[in-house]
Amino acid sequence: MAAIKFTDRDECDAALADVRNDSTDTNWCLFGYAPQCKSNDTLQKIGSGSDGVDGLVSALSEDNVYYGLVRMIDFIDGHSTVKFVQVTYVGSRARMMLKARMGTQKMSVNTFMGQHHVEVTTSDVDELSQDALARLIGSASGSNSAVLSDGTTSRKGLGRVAPVSGVVSRSSAGGGALEVDQPACDAAVQRVRSDEDAADWALLSYTDGNQLGVLGCGGGGLDALKLLLSEDQVSHAILRTYDVYDGHTTTKFVYIEFVGEHVPTIRKAVTATHKGDVAKVIGQHHVSITVSRASDLSMDEIMTKVQAASGSAVHVLSAEEAATRPQFASVQEKTRHTGPSSPYASVASAKDSSSSPAASTPTWSSSSSSSSASSSAGRTSSVGVPKVSAANVHFPDEEGMQAAIAEVRNDASDTDYCVLGYDGRTANIVLKSKGSGGVEALREQLDETQALYGLVRLHDSVDGHTTVKFVFVRWIGARVPIMQRAKLGTHQGQVNSFFGQYHVDITTSDLSEVTTDELMRRIQKASGTANYILIK
Repeated sequence: MAAIKFTDRDECDAALADVRNDSTDTNWCLFGYAPQCKSNDTLQKIGSGSDGVDGLVSALSEDNVYYGLVRMIDFIDGHSTVKFVQVTYVGSRARMMLKARMGTQKMSVNTFMGQHHVEVTTSDVDELSQDALARLIGSASGSNSAVLSDGTTSRKGLGRVAPVSGVVSRSSAGGGALEVDQPACDAAVQRVRSDEDAADWALLSYTDGNQLGVLGCGGGGLDALKLLLSEDQVSHAILRTYDVYDGHTTTKFVYIEFVGEHVPTIRKAVTATHKGDVAKVIGQHHVSITVSRASDLSMDEIMTKVQAASGSAVHVLSAEEAATRPQFASVQEKTRHTGPSSPYASVASAKDSSSSPAASTPTWSSSSSSSSASSSAGRTSSVGVPKVSAANVHFPDEEGMQAAIAEVRNDASDTDYCVLGYDGRTANIVLKSKGSGGVEALREQLDETQALYGLVRLHDSVDGHTTVKFVFVRWIGARVPIMQRAKLGTHQGQVNSFFGQYHVDITTSDLSEVTTDELMRRIQKASGTANYILIK
């Protein structure tokens, strides 16, 4: 990670503090690279004001890269809540070196900018309107619907619920511009976004060179979608699913990026440059997932991410439950949703049913399956965790490592963290450390020459109740060889399944991001306890 510099750090910090202070009128600030610094690593304050995102946009130019923070207000159940939007704007005439700096300095910039509820990375000022950001905030917080009605909402300026990496680009190195079969792709995505349509998934893939078209669209949920995935293709999918919280059914959209294991390296590099444009075709989504094997996709894993993002996976433990909670098994088989009783069956026949769409909607309820969900992140699964995998990952002492994970998940145990890593240059994953020192003890185990995986137990307070939270840490040391880094992506699905459920995850090579304060900020952002209600 490249460190960011400032022409005047105090001035920049003061500008951020003004925006974050509800008692000031200042509701935006903007920073850009200082043109007088040839190293392209120094930020300066560009401006600030009280006229919202319109004021921020007026300070932008096309020859620089900018980072901004905007304070906005969202309304949930009659309450006003403060929301912060982090903006990254890449001017169309910005120098290539500035654009290159974005990737290397992203973590430093995020650390400087601090907490935010949603993030927008764009080179299109139309995506930075008041309405566009309000829709983006509403989608992320749940204060508006993410379902687009046919012909009633323009796709332009909708923004993205999930953070987007990189720059929206119309060209790709060595591969030419992305060409989209816009009518077909829009029609397929629109079907998925309509609750009245039986189609609950759409799969977009490259049909000819760099042309993106529709590979399939229909009902049957994830199982049907997976049948069309090919290990030698790059595909993008949108999946509609449902979550139930406090008796209310909510629609959730999942963006799946599939990069097959057998896709040539050059092809992967070319399609990676299209990611921003493809995200605009897919549109709003609540959760995004990137995998390289169809076997890494399961509704259990998807719903874990959906519920963690929405807050419906939070389970409050009473003092009595915490004291008497039994030691759980380190490996638990999960129920597979297949056959005639599958929750997808009702969606496939929704159009033929005389009942309303809501009556035939498959639901995943955090309250109706208390026997498994009450442990939420407190259990692990053997589903998809073979001892020997196609990606050549091995867990020689699976029983011992699962026991260590179980200790962390046991509220009655003093052990609150464990760290797993690779045994030398092999693909064998072994237990490196466990203990009771929390985040700081885990942090001491992180070595810049190693790739490590950690799980730590923390506690959050919601309305006076203590809730248990688990954070999964993926550490990739700055001195890990490039070839080893390339292999880590193929191990991700199996390692995630081995650790089991968690509320928040972080991938980093920066020790400053592995602190109790930083992880608690992420937990509170995910659970909603970081929202601030304004009392007039």
